[in-house]
Amino acid sequence: MYTTDYFKGFMFNDQRLGRRRRRPMVRSCIVAGVAVTALSACSAASIDAAKLETAIEAKFDPYAVSAVTCPDDVKPEKGGAFTCSATVEGTDVVMQVTQDDDKGNVSFAPKGELLDVAKISDTVKSGIKEQLGFDVTVDCGSSKLLLKQTGDTFTCSTTDGVDTRDVAITVGTGGAVEWKL
Repeated sequence: MYTTDYFKGFMFNDQRLGRRRRRPMVRSCIVAGVAVTALSACSAASIDAAKLETAIEAKFDPYAVSAVTCPDDVKPEKGGAFTCSATVEGTDVVMQVTQDDDKGNVSFAPKGELLDVAKISDTVKSGIKEQLGFDVTVDCGSSKLLLKQTGDTFTCSTTDGVDTRDVAITVGTGGAVEWKL
């Protein structure tokens, strides 16, 4: 079993050699919680949806964002919550927005874990190279990003040019992934 975790590093059991190894991890998660200030004027009757949409789009840089939509009738209220939607690299993402105060300060994060497929593929590829001593290609589909929930499992395929095997990838919190051949 192979575990990738942002804070703890990359761990896997080397069953062939009968010992554990540690190596640096590439984080898979794209956007964690983000705070944005003053999206309404002191006397404004609602959150400035256009400013919030711009702030959300900026947090996805360098990924291509084709749309961000937030409701335009949200009254500033401490603890209030609402959602915005975004399309990032063709993946639909629901953003959970929480109002930090009644002055228009908000925090937002994706509902789920937004994963960078290239980073996951690279991590699996380098782990197999280190453990088994040969190169593989990893195919997780054509999407650049995947939106998954903690605990979800998805499959990528690996090939060494001769054999093809599936890799089960389980999503943890904060963009951590655990994978198993």
